Amino acid sequence: MKNNEKKKIILIGGNSTIVQEILKNNEYLESYSEIFIICHRRYIGIKKNYKILESIDPSLAVKIIEDIFYTDSIELSFDIIFANTPPQNANYKDFNVVEWGITSIKIMHMLSLKKEVNRVIILGSSLSLIPFLHSDMYKSIKKLEFYCYNTLRLNKSEKICFFILPPIGEKIIGIGKFFAQSRLVWSRKIMNELRTNNNLIVPDGISGILIRILLLFNRL
Repeated sequence: MKNNEKKKIILIGGNSTIVQEILKNNEYLESYSEIFIICHRRYIGIKKNYKILESIDPSLAVKIIEDIFYTDSIELSFDIIFANTPPQNANYKDFNVVEWGITSIKIMHMLSLKKEVNRVIILGSSLSLIPFLHSDMYKSIKKLEFYCYNTLRLNKSEKICFFILPPIGEKIIGIGKFFAQSRLVWSRKIMNELRTNNNLIVPDGISGILIRILLLFNRL
């Protein structure tokens, strides 16, 4: 891993609740010389001395991320967190919402090869991977995300870490409330994994047990 003095972080999906929780934990962010926040809508979150790129065209997301790598002539190292998939109640009939949702899928392989990239964390969904639960566009995108991560053999990369998150937060409704875990705890786990070489994180509890069984029998 490269010198922290030259390290920057890119948070993709800045309005997501998990990114906002991460931004509250300043002790994890103080080692970064710059913090980039990318949103496909207007940014409505915590505002400090961040580089905020908001209301971007989702089709240009990959180019925007690449451009950030080359804004400085000195050698830099980037950590990247993908929390870009819009929530289940988003308007998935809007093409831009779908386009933004698949940003991580379009760029994950390229990032695994970039010398500028130190660590990439992709935030997946445990309930989306459990086959007997109701499917929708959100879950289809999260399934495809995990499929691409495996098929592209990024599960062997020390740069890429895939988090299979449980439902997180205190206001979960529906079946997810039975699997819900603390957003604060998971935001800390995410930031701690930027300092490791782990490539897959599975939750504890019932959802984690189900995911481990499916992984064991190669059903994911």
